[in-house]
Amino acid sequence: MTTPPLADPQPAILLPHSRAIAPLLRRFGAFLIDCFFVGGIGMLIAHPFAESLVAIGPWGRLIGFLIALPYYAIFNSRIGNGQSPGKRLMHLQVVNADGTPISFARALVRSVLFTLPLFLNGLDLPLSRVPRLLLYAESVLIFGLGISTIYLVLFNRATRQSIHDLAAGSYVADAHTSGPVHPIRVWKGHYAVVALVLVFFGIAGPLLESQLTKHIDLTTMLADARLIESLDHVQSVSIMEARTSNAPGSRTYVVSVRYTGPAGQRDALAHTVAATLLAHDPHVREHDQLRINIIRGYELGIADSFVTYPYTDTPEAWQASIPPSTPPR
Repeated sequence: MTTPPLADPQPAILLPHSRAIAPLLRRFGAFLIDCFFVGGIGMLIAHPFAESLVAIGPWGRLIGFLIALPYYAIFNSRIGNGQSPGKRLMHLQVVNADGTPISFARALVRSVLFTLPLFLNGLDLPLSRVPRLLLYAESVLIFGLGISTIYLVLFNRATRQSIHDLAAGSYVADAHTSGPVHPIRVWKGHYAVVALVLVFFGIAGPLLESQLTKHIDLTTMLADARLIESLDHVQSVSIMEARTSNAPGSRTYVVSVRYTGPAGQRDALAHTVAATLLAHDPHVREHDQLRINIIRGYELGIADSFVTYPYTDTPEAWQASIPPSTPPR
């Protein structure tokens, strides 16, 4: 009896392997490398134009933003194969769920959401010329969006997608392999945490201000800031009251002035600030010392340089040193 020939086996169906999501440490390493490259570009621009950048004040951050934004958007899109220099060195790639690099438009959205909190952080806006609502919105973008981004990268372990990746529908994947990323549904609890963070920082500003007014005369400080910010070449002012631990009961009125004018006029500005305060705010004379910090430098967000010049004396000594020709404003 002959045995019938065996039928040819059916070919195995090869399912594509799931492409690995980028490990957290390699992603952080890529970010540091990209910061080095972008910062290097900023330093090359800032060095020959330092005085011009000092004069434009906070607008220098817009220049830095316009440098960083296309850097990330172009390299992380299909134009750059989804790989910024940092991601290329760390063997990572920004891709769609199907494993292909994302479009430039989506990479641009991703880059805006990623870089905006970084460039707003440290932006020193004049208190007297910026609506309070805009300052609260800035706080939400810096702290709410920034902390939410960090939270999702750290705790959204399934996909490591943060706000910028979720908005662009992108993934940061391992570049050693190719193929699609089989997404895992993001836990809904992460969205709830992000919403709570945004709401918290949306109301934190007004609440903090209301608490501060119980302990310090915020209205007087804002009035003093408004006077000083009306002076020529003053970008912004911050005021606080300091107490020294080695002299209990000693109080110092500290005024920090961001200055965008010529370097040779720092001393004159310090005396003008002192004259303005002493002429309009009797509260300043009640302090043991008046410290005026003149802060001068440039800021690109990707390359910043500041020098602080402190001037400290008693209100009486300030009054005696003010030239008669110094007009209080």
